[in-house]
Amino acid sequence: MKMGYFSRKRAEVKPSFLLAGIVACLFAVSPVSDAAPAGYFVWKSKTSDAQLCAQTSPGEFWEKTTGPYKDPQCEKLASAKEPTPPVIILVPVVKTR
Repeated sequence: MKMGYFSRKRAEVKPSFLLAGIVACLFAVSPVSDAAPAGYFVWKSKTSDAQLCAQTSPGEFWEKTTGPYKDPQCEKLASAKEPTPPVIILVPVVKTR
């Protein structure tokens, strides 16, 4: 007797694959996705009185003076928010025969 496409037996999902799927979903919604852009800082030249606003150091002859700022003009100070505590979820392990 031929078995049609819809008359096949349904495959069982092993608990280890189910657990792996749950763990993958938890990593997908982890707090890592809540990253913010880097702040801007005022950099002062060590060789002259020049100052500029940048996210990274313009070179070895520059030192960071103030910051971080929200905008590239270094006008709006970034607020210091508290870090989000990590979320710990305990998943029970199901033993199979």
